[in-house]
Amino acid sequence: MNWVERLLIIGGVSLDVFAAMEREGSLVAKIEKKGLLSVCFLVCAWQAAALYAGNLAAAVILEKERSVWSLAVPGNGIMLAAFTWLGMHLAAGALHRERIYEHRAERFNRNGILRAMVRAGGYMLLAGVAFGLLGTDAAAGMVLAVCVSAAAVIAGAYTGYCFGAPQKGAAYAAGAGLMWGYGVGIWLTGK
Repeated sequence: MNWVERLLIIGGVSLDVFAAMEREGSLVAKIEKKGLLSVCFLVCAWQAAALYAGNLAAAVILEKERSVWSLAVPGNGIMLAAFTWLGMHLAAGALHRERIYEHRAERFNRNGILRAMVRAGGYMLLAGVAFGLLGTDAAAGMVLAVCVSAAAVIAGAYTGYCFGAPQKGAAYAAGAGLMWGYGVGIWLTGK
């Protein structure tokens, strides 16, 4: 798996964080740089840890596959299921029309950001498992996850601040398209 494929997958997973930050950015009166930096740091650390944990889980799966199942369980099937499930969840997010009661807030809603962060961490965990099954470098994936997550947090906050939150559905739809596209690629090529 090359870096472009990893970038697309991590970008698709990070669109959930983008959508949450877009919503939060649409509600604040002014984006405080200190608050945005702290959210960015937390999200980046969480995403990198989830990707690393997924890589460790993949190592356990591969070890069991070699010793117990004698390579009977193909890694491609697990990856295809993971990307299909991620795509379905992101598509459901695109179709869900959340009513946002716009009101002025002084700072970001930490509960909303934490929910999105935990959800995106679960997706990143699955992506880490897929990366590990493909034998990609965990350190390079973690660096890419940190960079893309930081960009998603900052871009989402400022997009919501400048344009409001209607682009949330488009972000989820783009993420679903990326996940399904890569899942079809795995199914067609077998790698």
